[in-house]
Amino acid sequence: MSREAPSTVFGTFSLAGPRFGDILHVGCRVRWGLGLGKSMKAKRPSATGRIDVDFIPSDTPIIGFTGALGSGCTFMAKAVADAYTYGHYELSAPIHEIAREKRRKESAQELQDIGNSLRKKYGADYLVRVAIEKASGDWKAGKTRPAIVFDSFRNTSEVDALRQWPNFYLVSVQASTGERQKRLLKDKRVVQDQAAFEAADRRDQQERLNYGQQVRLCNDLADIIIVNNEYVASVDKSEFARRKFARYVELIMGISKGKRPAESLPKPEERLMTMAYCASKGSSCLKRQVGALIGRESGEVLSTGCNDVPEGADSCLRDPELGSCAKDKIQEVIGAGFAHCPKCGRRISLKRLRCLECGKKIARFTKRCPACGKDPGIDYRCKCSTRVFSQFLPGASSSTGKLLDMCRAVHAEQNAILNLTKMGRPVPADAVLYTTTYPCNLCASLIVNVGIRKLVYAEPYVTKEAEKILDGKVETRPFEGVKSSAFFRLYR
Repeated sequence: MSREAPSTVFGTFSLAGPRFGDILHVGCRVRWGLGLGKSMKAKRPSATGRIDVDFIPSDTPIIGFTGALGSGCTFMAKAVADAYTYGHYELSAPIHEIAREKRRKESAQELQDIGNSLRKKYGADYLVRVAIEKASGDWKAGKTRPAIVFDSFRNTSEVDALRQWPNFYLVSVQASTGERQKRLLKDKRVVQDQAAFEAADRRDQQERLNYGQQVRLCNDLADIIIVNNEYVASVDKSEFARRKFARYVELIMGISKGKRPAESLPKPEERLMTMAYCASKGSSCLKRQVGALIGRESGEVLSTGCNDVPEGADSCLRDPELGSCAKDKIQEVIGAGFAHCPKCGRRISLKRLRCLECGKKIARFTKRCPACGKDPGIDYRCKCSTRVFSQFLPGASSSTGKLLDMCRAVHAEQNAILNLTKMGRPVPADAVLYTTTYPCNLCASLIVNVGIRKLVYAEPYVTKEAEKILDGKVETRPFEGVKSSAFFRLYR
């Protein structure tokens, strides 16, 4: 496929850029020029050529769905599309078609491999561009719908490709790890056993590849969170979708038509979680900005906090002795000391390693590629099959911890509690902690000890060790509703 910049035309304005550019003007109809070429049997573009995507009204809502394996992302997308007669397109359709052509098992690993190969060959946003082409073709054929639903977003470039659309909203469908595993193990074609599920789930969350699985980051980018821990019989799909999604449909469809829905006030929980996300923007952390808020269910705000270095200290970036993440520096120092495989004792040679982002040869363990500046994803595999750096470096995997003692930052939950006590205010009995991520072990212990009995978290990945600490002492529930990224668009 030609990698030339796609041209986008809005009314009389013509834009060009490496991806889909920012919107300068929106007319009543939008024409997208995509470097796709003529479609082949498996809906893959040819190496040359170019086609124009037909007109789609610019006020058409586009709703994307993302979610971890077994969360019910596709189930929810289809149910919503059927319940409201929306157009439905799966980004994974070319992946399944190729798997069937090659008579693959369509296991989670096989599908992940095919998706990665397509994104690597044709661009990280390839799958969403194929879906857009299909939707546009249906529109040209007269199959117009009130809204378009895309599901199976698994890479942030797929989300970025649609962010230029004025009425695009991304929905994260979330379910507990136990429930997701139970669902997938019912179909042995997807995962064979618990070990296969855990391996596929880890890969699905975050690969160190710009064309890989990035569901954790896609969940972070979501505008709306739907919790899907229920079992639903097939006859109840439409009713279930309306019950879970009716409120958001009213908001999205009303805003797209320039109307204010009758019931358009945010829930107190949505306001408080939005404030927690606002607090996270005060963090100087180079890895992840986390926000926390202590309040009451009525909507009263008591205290906020973010993960940041102690007051008066330089951030990792500004520290003259660091200049980058302190944990990365520590991992590099420890990694430089690995001369032999910790499991079998064979000598380690890094001569054949390459950066997974740009392909440059790297002969040392580093968390930042000297060529592209990104995490090179270095993981030396010994002849005994041990992944030395991912298995034995502190903080490289959940089994070895997260280098909490070596991180310079005070966590968001800790800062929210400290800020409350600095004001001389005790933690009230009805206090609720709202946090953008699930707490770590240390924060979980602190939450229990100060007497907070309710916790609401937005990130779907639960830390097992922290869950044990909170179990039976703190009522925990996942956040459901409109997130900060869409709060001011949907609640006007």
